[in-house]
Amino acid sequence: MKGIGRERIGPAIALLILLCLPLVGTLTSQSAITGGLGAWLVRFFTEVNFADVSIAAFTGMLWWSTRALWRETKRLAEGADDQADKMAQSIAQATRAADAMRALADSAAISSDAATASVTTVKERTAQQMRAYLTVVVHGGVYQERDKGLKFEAKPMLINTGQTPAHKVNYWANAAILPTELPADFDFPEPENKRSFTVVLGPHQNFVLNAFVKDFIDDDQVEPVKRGTDKSLYIWGRITYEDIFGEAKHTNFCQRIIWLKGKDGEIVAGSYGERHNDAT
Repeated sequence: MKGIGRERIGPAIALLILLCLPLVGTLTSQSAITGGLGAWLVRFFTEVNFADVSIAAFTGMLWWSTRALWRETKRLAEGADDQADKMAQSIAQATRAADAMRALADSAAISSDAATASVTTVKERTAQQMRAYLTVVVHGGVYQERDKGLKFEAKPMLINTGQTPAHKVNYWANAAILPTELPADFDFPEPENKRSFTVVLGPHQNFVLNAFVKDFIDDDQVEPVKRGTDKSLYIWGRITYEDIFGEAKHTNFCQRIIWLKGKDGEIVAGSYGERHNDAT
């Protein structure tokens, strides 16, 4: 019933009955039909109550319409269910994609943190390898000779053992004749008149520091001090500078200076104090 449509059969039957009414009247008046189908039609249209037929026809039409509406409603409901399933699948897929992106972002953040930490470590290691390191070593000295106007003087050497220049190098140093075993409460005081200057010390370069004792000592004490028996010549101080990365650094030093007798005369030697020898 593809041409008319099953939903339209009921209305078509009712219309056919209405169209046949004039023909039935003609056939009845002329008595042209005496049996068979004609007789049945005559009997049907003369004996049946057309009000009942109309109600029946209307009921049939209503049933067909209701049936068609039910089918359409069912189709829409099935379509809605299918759409809901597809929507749920789409949401689930979007959720999985969001989770994957979140995991990717977390992984990227971890990788970024690791890279940052690695760069920081490399920078620190590079700075440690390339920066300037200033150290002070025992180098020389002058003992007291009153007739020549010479006081005890210590002359340590400052050396840049690093790979790059040290900038804004400055220092102060102080010297004194002190007990060979330094008192525990000795606080390594600064000199009364500190010199203020700045220089640049290149890698593996050096220069000599110096400091004089304040006063002459008794001449008979010069030899014991040179040997470091009871008292010794001490020098201590502090170096300040900046490395090529602009970081402020310092070196503290403390040395005990003595003179040793050798085959070719006296040589200057020394040792480093247990305190006030540190650096950054």
